[in-house]
Amino acid sequence: MQANFKEKLEEVLSKEKIDAYRNRRNDSSDEEIYAHFLWNIQLGEALYPSIQALEVALRNRISQSIAKKFNGEFYKMAHKFLYESELPELEKVEAGLKQQGKSPTNGLIIENLRFGFWTSLFDIRYEHRQILWPVLLKSTIPYASKYLRTRKEMSKRLNTIRRLRNRVFHHGSIWHWKDLSDQHKLILETLKWLSPELHDLIIQVDRFQEVFEMDT
Repeated sequence: MQANFKEKLEEVLSKEKIDAYRNRRNDSSDEEIYAHFLWNIQLGEALYPSIQALEVALRNRISQSIAKKFNGEFYKMAHKFLYESELPELEKVEAGLKQQGKSPTNGLIIENLRFGFWTSLFDIRYEHRQILWPVLLKSTIPYASKYLRTRKEMSKRLNTIRRLRNRVFHHGSIWHWKDLSDQHKLILETLKWLSPELHDLIIQVDRFQEVFEMDT
């Protein structure tokens, strides 16, 4: 690799980022380091279908279950079940939509809430006094086994997925994660709990394992 080309890359990628790759593979040449950089991009790309499908299915399952329980649209019923720590995010989304000249409809509110918002609804405080759980578990994750259909199990899974999702969407390094293949399987299994049909559709374009095995 030409010195000038390497320097130009480090200008835009940052020396710290490249050094992080180098430090994990001390015997790597510059060519190998940048090959891993590109492989990391491909891994993130390959994870996108399953993560996207899970996020969409999760928020729709939750919002539909809540709407049915409280007999009204999710957004309009939010004050009946949300803790104060979650309310500001709802208000922020509503304000943002209005600034864009959009009416804050139930559908737009739901699709603009962060993945972290939805995962937070599985915190233990939403199980106290059965605010959401366990009463809504069957309708939210209808295809999970009875043994695993618990708020605690779902919270653990979603927080694991959230950390990977945020790492991918914020362009962080994941290529060195030793359990990356297991995490991908966890995403697909959890998606199947939400919707076997969407799971079967997504695996038609899911090529994660193929990309993951490129370095083996």
